[in-house]
Amino acid sequence: MELVLAELRGTRGLTPCRKRLVSALVEAAAAELNSNPTATALRLRRAAFWRKLRVGVLAATVFSLVAMDLALAAALFAGRRGNSGHYQYDGLVPT
Repeated sequence: MELVLAELRGTRGLTPCRKRLVSALVEAAAAELNSNPTATALRLRRAAFWRKLRVGVLAATVFSLVAMDLALAAALFAGRRGNSGHYQYDGLVPT
């Protein structure tokens, strides 16, 4: 990894911003491959886990809302067809 970082710093074709980005990616890969992870590597792993968990919870919420909306729309359209255009609730007596 030290050789890769030295080669990266010596390149001329990359902009300074891209050099920093690639350098950070190489250092993150080195930290992941290390058998004795540092506190930074552990923090990055925890952050990635919680990010995935948040995305999963958000996706499940959106999916359940869409499913409830579709079920409600199906019930409303089925009720409209069965009543021949009369919108009255079957549980209430007519007044």
